[in-house]
Amino acid sequence: KYLARLDACKDNMRAAYSLLMGHVSKIVKSKITSTHGYKNAQENQDLLWFLTTLDDIIIKFEKSKFHNVALDDQLERIVMMKQKEGDTNADFIKAYTNEVRIYKKHGGDYIWYKQHQDILDKAVVQEKANHQQTKGTSMTQEEENETFKFQKMIIKNGILATAIFKRTDKKRFG
Repeated sequence: KYLARLDACKDNMRAAYSLLMGHVSKIVKSKITSTHGYKNAQENQDLLWFLTTLDDIIIKFEKSKFHNVALDDQLERIVMMKQKEGDTNADFIKAYTNEVRIYKKHGGDYIWYKQHQDILDKAVVQEKANHQQTKGTSMTQEEENETFKFQKMIIKNGILATAIFKRTDKKRFG
């Protein structure tokens, strides 16, 4: 039964690939066919590759460009972004955060400098010491990994908040 369901799933994914590929515009199809990996994806009717590529085209992250150029273009969009007069705070924060997410998705670590790494390393050491003092044991590797991720998220959220505040509408927020 499992193999039959797996075969049916693969058939459905190939059918979805064909259906979607047949219904994109000529411009989008041109961008898809010029993307690295297209020939292999076409042969295998790889739906996941197709959807990932389509997502990149929709968000205007062009994989057909040299990767460093595409990352630089995305970084430029982030840096140049300003809150417009009609944007609500929530809309601007959502749009800005989305642009940073796109940058991160493609390999960038938005505004991460050596000093941030130093702060992160110190925070993790401090958390490990607190754990040792309060629980009497060392952190497990899993706890240390979670602490690292949590402390990095705190620092990145601070960086993101600073960038957002800097780009808010000066007429409304000074």
